Amino acid sequence: MARPLSEEKRQALIQTAIDLIAEQGLSASTANIAKQAGVASGTLFTYFDSKEALFNQVYLAIKNDIAAAVLNDAVHNDWQTQMQHWWNAYIAWGIRHPRERAAVRQLESSPILAQETRQQVREAFIPMWQMLAEAERLGRFYLPLDLTVLMMENMMETTIQYLTHETQASARYQQIGFEMMWRAVVKA
Repeated sequence: MARPLSEEKRQALIQTAIDLIAEQGLSASTANIAKQAGVASGTLFTYFDSKEALFNQVYLAIKNDIAAAVLNDAVHNDWQTQMQHWWNAYIAWGIRHPRERAAVRQLESSPILAQETRQQVREAFIPMWQMLAEAERLGRFYLPLDLTVLMMENMMETTIQYLTHETQASARYQQIGFEMMWRAVVKA
């Protein structure tokens, strides 16, 4: 009878992969991931069919963590207030998780992510996508929704990068970042 898989080992592999992707990019080897996680090299493949499967699970785990942090219970009737809430929550998450942000950037710019993984991530953010789709339907954006979201994400990332180095007046710059993003993508 096969022993049950350990969730602790699985999580150790995912966290170690996050750290090594952040440091080494997608060239991080499975042997090194397993070694750093404290498991035998072949054990990694007991939990994940391939390096690609592991990296897809890493991406999904990070994005689910972001969704949990951003899409909490706060719901505002005014969509600008809701967007401000999501902006602030994402900025706070991003400042606390620099390695995860670095790993996500590496993974997003690669062909390694399966379409199924990308769809699962999109589903994790359904409330946000629904609100943005409605705003697009009402003609609130200058650009198509997918491009608008990419611009928003990049402006959030730029704001996070700045705030990690500039600790004085960070709330002010966070607000200015939001206002600049809003003016850049939303029609007045």
